[in-house]
Amino acid sequence: MVVRQVCDLHGPKKQFIEELLGQPLAEDEQVYIMVCPGRELDARLRSPRQSPANSGWTTAQNARRVELIDRHIEDTLSPEERVELDFLQQQFRAFRQQDAPLPIEKARQLHRELLEKKRRQEQAAR
Repeated sequence: MVVRQVCDLHGPKKQFIEELLGQPLAEDEQVYIMVCPGRELDARLRSPRQSPANSGWTTAQNARRVELIDRHIEDTLSPEERVELDFLQQQFRAFRQQDAPLPIEKARQLHRELLEKKRRQEQAAR
């Protein structure tokens, strides 16, 4: 599979993609084309607003994401792989948000408590 980001989304290109997606694109929206080599025409268009979580998250997708993250850390990621990693990260985040949202409220409460503790320490030091 090859993933490419569609750039310069305006005019006829934007209108064509909106027709394919069946919805208007936001001004800053990114669109990716996924092409499976070996098939005559197998291109699927995705927008971040089309929740990738609806299609599920597979072990194979996660393995590829981890592989690309490792290559990114090693600084051996090609530009095409960078786009693929960005797309997989979006899919993973959407899936996680839908199926296993992070317990962010507890983290926010802890953050508030730590800020309050720091404020009290700074006042005591004056």
